[in-house]
Amino acid sequence: MEIVNNQSEKTEVKADILDKLLELSEAMLHGDYSKRILVDFDDETITKIVDNLNQLADKVQLNKIGDDYSQEQTVNDFIEVISSFANLDFKQKLPISENGTIMDAIATGINVLGDELEQSTASKQELEVERNRLNEAQAIAKVGSWEFNSDTYHLKLSDEAYRIFELEAMPGDKLLEKYLERIHPEDRASMDLFVKEALEKHGHFAMEYRIICRDEPIKYILCIGEASRDDKTKAMVVKGTIQDITAQKRTEETLKKAKEDAESANNAKSLFLATMSHEIRTPLNGILGLTEIMMGEEISDAHRDYLEIIASSGKNLSQLINDILDFSKIESGKLQLENINFDFNAVVSSNINRYKFLAKQKGLVLSHHIDESIPKDVIGDPNRVSQIITNLIG
Repeated sequence: MEIVNNQSEKTEVKADILDKLLELSEAMLHGDYSKRILVDFDDETITKIVDNLNQLADKVQLNKIGDDYSQEQTVNDFIEVISSFANLDFKQKLPISENGTIMDAIATGINVLGDELEQSTASKQELEVERNRLNEAQAIAKVGSWEFNSDTYHLKLSDEAYRIFELEAMPGDKLLEKYLERIHPEDRASMDLFVKEALEKHGHFAMEYRIICRDEPIKYILCIGEASRDDKTKAMVVKGTIQDITAQKRTEETLKKAKEDAESANNAKSLFLATMSHEIRTPLNGILGLTEIMMGEEISDAHRDYLEIIASSGKNLSQLINDILDFSKIESGKLQLENINFDFNAVVSSNINRYKFLAKQKGLVLSHHIDESIPKDVIGDPNRVSQIITNLIG
């Protein structure tokens, strides 16, 4: 009974398998390749047949074109999208069906390629924008950048560096020769020394040198650099900036000349003042001397008053000359105040009396009062007190 039952079960299994095989074959016959038989079988022959049918369905489905597109239309769509890439248009996308055909796989690959090209193009555009900004900034500041490889003797210059040196773009090995030709012969030795020390010490350096160009005979250049080892090639690389400081140098020369001219003019002024003070004092001393002599003679009170005014005015003029010389001393920082005993009342009164005659001519009354609490004898600079009173009254 047991054997009979086993055989009966096997017969039922085979019948079920045959039904599935029939179902799969009929589906494939009607163009439906989505069905599969997913059952493990004890019979190797049946297993082989099922595997073959499943693989056949996979291959046919993989090469099957989607229902919504003909093969010709799909290829045209591929061509249109790929052609748009040449115009930097990466927005178009190919439709992907759910059938998983080979065309779907190709379309997916094209769509992914479009996304990558779009990102790459955007990055290049951003890089180009940044490069343009850097070039504009260098042009405004008249600062160029450079890089020199000491192993290959190749020199790289930025656009602004080319403009400063009035050179055209050329290979790095030839560029170095043209670059060196521009440097003023008197500055070549010092520049070579600077670069050599930088290479040996792997450090920073800064120097000024001149270059000879066509548009401008002499340009002054400020070169700042740094030497280091390249991590990949291990070559010694020197890089840095160069700045056209010709305008700055000319401004410095102009200011230097202006300073020299100002110092020369100041010396001439001092010499003039010293000469004039001497020339004026000579006749003034004669006037004051004769006035003193006449005051010693018998004269009327009115004439004596006049002579006293002449003497006082002469002394005032003499003091004015001293003031001019003092002004020169103030400019040079050499003015010193005296610290001597003098009669305060006498200094005040003598300076005021000088102006009483002038005040009377204008119908004015000039008078003064010195408080009794102020001592007669004080310590200070009588000349400066006289200057103050004269300035206040005058």
